[in-house]
Amino acid sequence: MKKFNILFLVILFSACSETKSPNSQFTQLDQQLENSKTTNKNSLNLEATIKVIFTLDEAIKNVKDVQEYTEYLYKQDLTGVAPDVISCYQKLLPVLENLYDAEAEKEVGESVWTAFSEFGSVTAVAVNSGVQIYEGDIIRGSLNLAKAGADAMSIAGDRYKREVEVLKKIKKVKETYLEYVKFSSPIFLKYMTQWDKLCAQRDQAYISLYNSNYPKVIEFADTALELSPNDRESILLKGFALLSLNNNTISNDEQKVTKLEEIETILASYFEKFPSSTAPAFVLKGILEYQKGEIENAFTLFDEASILYPKQSEALLDLMNIFKIRGSIFRSVESEFIVKTYMSTMEGFGNFSPNFQKAIMHRNLGNNTKAIEEIKRHFFRRGNQVVQDYLPGDLNFCNKYLPTVFSEMFVERPFVDIEVSEGSIIDPKNSLRVKMTNNSNRTIENVRLFLCIHFTDSYKDNYQVFKVPDALNSLPPYSEKDYKEPLEIDYEWLGNKKIVPEDIVKLRGVIITDDIVSWIDEKGFKFQTAKDRSEEYSKLKTDLPNELISALEKSEISVDQGYVYNDITFSVPKELINLEPFVTINDINSINPIQPKSKQIDAQKLVYRFRTRVSVDNLKEIHIITKSGSMKIPIPKS
Repeated sequence: MKKFNILFLVILFSACSETKSPNSQFTQLDQQLENSKTTNKNSLNLEATIKVIFTLDEAIKNVKDVQEYTEYLYKQDLTGVAPDVISCYQKLLPVLENLYDAEAEKEVGESVWTAFSEFGSVTAVAVNSGVQIYEGDIIRGSLNLAKAGADAMSIAGDRYKREVEVLKKIKKVKETYLEYVKFSSPIFLKYMTQWDKLCAQRDQAYISLYNSNYPKVIEFADTALELSPNDRESILLKGFALLSLNNNTISNDEQKVTKLEEIETILASYFEKFPSSTAPAFVLKGILEYQKGEIENAFTLFDEASILYPKQSEALLDLMNIFKIRGSIFRSVESEFIVKTYMSTMEGFGNFSPNFQKAIMHRNLGNNTKAIEEIKRHFFRRGNQVVQDYLPGDLNFCNKYLPTVFSEMFVERPFVDIEVSEGSIIDPKNSLRVKMTNNSNRTIENVRLFLCIHFTDSYKDNYQVFKVPDALNSLPPYSEKDYKEPLEIDYEWLGNKKIVPEDIVKLRGVIITDDIVSWIDEKGFKFQTAKDRSEEYSKLKTDLPNELISALEKSEISVDQGYVYNDITFSVPKELINLEPFVTINDINSINPIQPKSKQIDAQKLVYRFRTRVSVDNLKEIHIITKSGSMKIPIPKS
């Protein structure tokens, strides 16, 4: 069973005029809570219940007094919250009244509030003390929690033992708060246990979706919905899985129609239950219409989703902090899959990007130009959402599902490099400097660059994204430019601050301009990628594609022997650029392969120039590695 880092201190308070007495305020609040209990009697929503417990409890850390806390808590929505949880808030009213009285004397009130916020962290103390919530042992968990709360209050009170007036107020608050803890602990623990069971099923649905095992997604989502029929995430997971199965595995038209009707019903229910979180449902509805052959309807629905994602971001992501209270959520590879899939659903990237879905449709309709435009729009929308955390995932999606279209956007990529180095002595500590080199014949304008860094101790292919501070207005052909401002890295992983460049395992760049969205890499990364490809081709021993053989038949090698250096020039037709060629003298996996001193796109040729002291007699061959295969061409001897 997972640990939950939640403070169970929850306060709800109505905003009232300054002229009303405390008693009238709490009487009105009590009545308001009673009304909410009646309204919610037959409409329990576990997600809403957990969200309120967590968010109201967290608020106490971020406010300075009762008044500010009141203003924040007054805005909370109790729709769907369990009636017995609302009863806990009613039990808290005497505590609020004592705090209100303490604030009448400003200095005393501030001290009491400080103490209150400290001993209010009862559950955090409980978790830190090793108290765990075991399934079926709620009574034991409640008693342990109450004891931890009492211990925490004693510690907070001891800090003010020499301040008599403060201590009196604290004692009064203590007594009423302890009653609240004893009453509310079993209730809160009950719902946390239910939440844990729900998460166990839903997590498996997320992992199954990540692995494209759609029948399992449906199985786990159905089990989750039995536990919580109004669970938003499980409904979306099931809907997407049904659409995927409908598109991939069902050949019988009658079965397909039946599934379409089932999906229609699921989505109609979602739109009714969650009117402020409809963006992902519009994506699913668009996919559904496309499967039905209603192309224009599908485009319209995807457009609506694109508009809604930025508008609904707060409502869609309101459970992200609740993910964080589950202690292990960021400590395993599986948890990475869960969070990434959740975020893609709620932020609109990956499978849930309306623009990517439109790009796939345009590609299928034979219009690559429009497909490229939709890819650009996706990144523009995501930029307006001020979201860059899953930028690598966006590019990987394009490489996987739109490879030809995506590569057309920036065919010059193999000839544009970045160089990242440690910041200078006058730069801020823990900073990096970046230079970009354009070896192509294309002018690149309005160049924004993001560095994606894989740090030590983190999981494979887990990248943290950092935006390089300024942009380059233009990078002309055959030129290089430094970014003016250093990039300061401020990042911790599991409590450990990462130091650059020491803690960098792998680094990649993402370039975004008015016309380009693409990976961009250092020379070392490109070398290692080519080396890995060569080793893979050696194992597979597959035949070379005709386009590679045809292009290499037109290649040219010239050798200029000098007294000190030997210059070798290798050129191939430009048409080979789509295969991302990488060239060395001698086998790339040999001890000392020679890399080119320069590379350029020159008119209709790709030109690689080498300079070496090695005797021409010891230069065996040109080794060219591409996405489609590799080949060795003997170097002619005079």
